[in-house]
Formats: sequence, structure tokens, C-alpha cells
Amino acid sequence: VITVEEEERLLEHATKSKAKWLKAAILLGIDCGLRRSEMINARYRNLDFATRTLKLEDTKNPNNITTSRVVGLSDRVIEEIRKLPRSINGQIIAATSGDNFFHFWEQCRKWAGVTKRFHCTRATFCTRAAENNWQLLDIASQTGHKDVNVLRKHYAKLQGEYLANKISKK
Repeated sequence: VITVEEEERLLEHATKSKAKWLKAAILLGIDCGLRRSEMINARYRNLDFATRTLKLEDTKNPNNITTSRVVGLSDRVIEEIRKLPRSINGQIIAATSGDNFFHFWEQCRKWAGVTKRFHCTRATFCTRAAENNWQLLDIASQTGHKDVNVLRKHYAKLQGEYLANKISKK
């Protein structure tokens, strides 16, 4: 899970990147739990600023069946997307490929002194959502997990301090 301090450093350095979309991509992971491939495939035509939602088409699933889902977007994500220049092909995150995406992520990560992989943004979303009392099914719906056991096992990493604070509030 990416700490608040690591997040601040990543976002600070993302603004210095040549990839103008990098800060929005990091926030889409941390605030909304999107996969890298979902970010790269996201299009402006599927974005609704009024409802703060994004329809994701052709998302990953275990049976290789094409599915779509609508996800919620945070205020921070909406703010960053509004700042982005429009790409010719309608991409929100205008990375030309997964390699291009990872090049800019790795550069930002090194500048920020953060060792976490980009996929950790998804675990960060899941953990923070759980700590903010989201129901497991709500988290799974946002992240596209078909199996809540996978979500619980691999993503929601509740810290002992959080659990101790929850017990003391009884």
C-alpha cells in the first residue's frame, strides 16, 4: 500500500513529468482503483463530468469475456482530467503503450524515492476504501473484481493500527 507521504511525493514529481497524464493516472489508481490497461483504454466519450463516472469498455476478467462497467471518479481525478490536453484518438490517459506508461511511472517513482509498483495504487484504493467503511461488494464493483475472496486476500491490507483504533472506538 502506498503511504500518504509516498503519494504526496509521487504526485509532486508527476507534475514535473513530460507525460502530462501521469498525475491523473496515479490518482485513477489510488482514488478509483483502475487497472493500467483500463486507464489506457479509457476514452473521453465514456466520461460523464456531471455524474463523475467513467464507463470502462472491454475490461479484464477471468473468462476472457468482454465486459464493461461504470466506475465512480473522485473530485481529484475530475480536476486532473479537466487539465489534460485532449488527445486526437480520444484517450484520457494518452500513453501510447504499456511500455510508454511504465517508462514514465518508473521515472516518477525513482524521482520520488518510492519502490512500489504501479499496481500498488490499486491495493491502496482497496485498503483505503475498506478503512472508510466501504462494503466489500462496493469495492469489488468499483475495481471490477468478480471474486471478493481475491479482493480480500490480495488487496485490502488493513493495518494493525487501524484495527486497534476501530476497537477502541466501541
